[in-house]
Amino acid sequence: MLITGDKKKDKKLWRDINWSREHSQELHDSYERTWVAIYDQQVVVSDKNPRIVEKIALEKTGVSRKELYIIYVEDSKALYRQT
Repeated sequence: MLITGDKKKDKKLWRDINWSREHSQELHDSYERTWVAIYDQQVVVSDKNPRIVEKIALEKTGVSRKELYIIYVEDSKALYRQT
């Protein structure tokens, strides 16, 4: 399944997705309850406002929105239903 419409760009995007999974604990430790843009296997920007994250990430990377992996890093307590 193509996401970006370009096999090479899709491979890069999947690397970023996998990177975020491999570094999920670090992301939770540093970016809990914020939106994070990941590009080239690194965090480009984070903020509580997803529009700001998208805008700054697009400016910093110069790529299309389809090439950015933007996620919300949940509160770990919410993930494990802890109080």
